[in-house]
Amino acid sequence: MKIAIVAPEDLPIPPTRGGSVQIYVHALARALTEVDGVQLVLISPKRGRSDDSANTGSQLKGAQHLRLDASTPKAYQKAVLATLSSLQPDIIQVENRPLLAAAVKRRLRCPTLLNLHSLTFLGPAHTTPQGAVSALRTVDGVVCNSRYLRRAIVRRFTLQGDRQRFNVIFPGIDLARFRYHRRTVTTFSRQRPLRILFVGRVIHQKGVLILIRSIRQLHEAGYPVRLTLVGRTPPWEKNYGALVRREARSCPVKWVGFVSPEALPGYYRRHDVFVCPSQEKEAFGLVNLEALATGLPVIASRVGGIPEAVTNGTGILVDNPRRPESFRRAIETCLEDPEKLANWSEVGRIHAQGFSWGRTAREFVKLYQKVNGR
Repeated sequence: MKIAIVAPEDLPIPPTRGGSVQIYVHALARALTEVDGVQLVLISPKRGRSDDSANTGSQLKGAQHLRLDASTPKAYQKAVLATLSSLQPDIIQVENRPLLAAAVKRRLRCPTLLNLHSLTFLGPAHTTPQGAVSALRTVDGVVCNSRYLRRAIVRRFTLQGDRQRFNVIFPGIDLARFRYHRRTVTTFSRQRPLRILFVGRVIHQKGVLILIRSIRQLHEAGYPVRLTLVGRTPPWEKNYGALVRREARSCPVKWVGFVSPEALPGYYRRHDVFVCPSQEKEAFGLVNLEALATGLPVIASRVGGIPEAVTNGTGILVDNPRRPESFRRAIETCLEDPEKLANWSEVGRIHAQGFSWGRTAREFVKLYQKVNGR
């Protein structure tokens, strides 16, 4: 089968500057090239006017990688339609852009899948409820990255009768890169504080201020804690970023900013617990699995699809994530019972082994075969 995967217009591949969807698309494409019988073409935007590397297949051995003009969304759609028409693939998979997926299906009449990473591009900033329903029903199938996301779509758009069109395929993690690092039982002190890690965009919905305020409560109570923030703030959240910097000054907090994908596993290995204080219902939360794979226990909000990645045996799910006290109590548990951290580390390692990109790729191929046989 010739499979064409279309990345969004603003997400250059490979993900040299990070980004969850970029990382996902690149990793899935690499995993699909390892599956017998799959001929893969990845379509992604050029990085800029100077990017003349289209057709080189750079960093995707065994696949064709085409980089197209994405100076505007319309220019990218036009280039995508023209390219797909000449390629004549057996299956087209459009990543996270419902309207583009529907346009591809209507124009080319080729079996087309929409791979959704969140509800964002079904929302009012991008389309109407009627437009969302039309797009979801136009394509031949929709892939959701969690059971939560499937439920949310079906309920929001009253699509119970179309439920069979929605398939859940969990993302994977690079188990070779996020290698397990054994944790030993440690007594925490001022000389050896509990090392806490956050990885993600420093924006309101990720709950970074809530986490910092919980760290302040612990610090003022005399608990030995230290927080590292990995991630950057986008321009539209600059006021929130300034507030984070202000509140972090009086706490044992270090904000290191952007960290390359290559360097990220080292941060997981050098810390004792990972905290994901999401305030909104995230579709899945891949960073939690990356942490678990390295043996890093997770404290995370019990919202959205996060409980599908994190279980009570791998850390703590927080029921009231809008309250700093909720995370303070969870972190106190780690400080007062270090043996739990070691137990969670081992359980998390085993749990994460079930989320390889090879497994994800095989699930997609099963779906491709099903759709292609209709």
